[in-house]
Amino acid sequence: MTQSSGAPSRSRYLLAGLAAVSLVAAIGTTLVSAPLAVSLGVPGTAIALALMWVIAILVVGGWLRLAPARTLGLKRLHRRDAMVALAVGLGLAIAVPLLSVGAATLTGYETGTIETAEQFGVGITVVGVLTAAVTEEVIYRAAAMGALIALRAPTVLVLVVPALLFTLTHWSWGLPHAIFVVFPLSIGLGALFLWRRSLPVNIVAHLITDLPVVVLAAFANT
Repeated sequence: MTQSSGAPSRSRYLLAGLAAVSLVAAIGTTLVSAPLAVSLGVPGTAIALALMWVIAILVVGGWLRLAPARTLGLKRLHRRDAMVALAVGLGLAIAVPLLSVGAATLTGYETGTIETAEQFGVGITVVGVLTAAVTEEVIYRAAAMGALIALRAPTVLVLVVPALLFTLTHWSWGLPHAIFVVFPLSIGLGALFLWRRSLPVNIVAHLITDLPVVVLAAFANT
């Protein structure tokens, strides 16, 4: 099964190149974010977050020069889509801790979510969650999946390839967390994008999914 694309034929490979460059930049930024946080503390984390925003903004700007906004999922968030985003986000917010517990039970590996939340204040955690919701959905769902759709790749590749790359960026959380938590989460968000073809829907769903981290940070710092 293939996906149709609204992108002009001459732009397909340019879109793929743009998505590939953004993925390399985003993966590299995410992988160095932990060392930056260790060496520089909160300023190091802020630098990594700022870089993700720069990458996402450049991707959107470059994409809109090559293809219609709808091919990136840029559309108004209507009431029905908002309800879908809310429902999916709540479902994933419940599923993620359950998957984490399951991974810990099966492998004996603790993901360290609470410890991570304790490391930063509520402010930087909120900024981090907002940054992840927007930039990761722009890069790993809208751009990566949109480019594969433009290339008329099989649906399974459109869904799985970006999910694997997204999982790679969370490798520092440990192999069990990456496999049993991040990969299913990415598949869920990818399926949502294929279904609604709406970047705002994915951003809202991702944001709701990550809100428990903000709650943990709030409790950890009281």
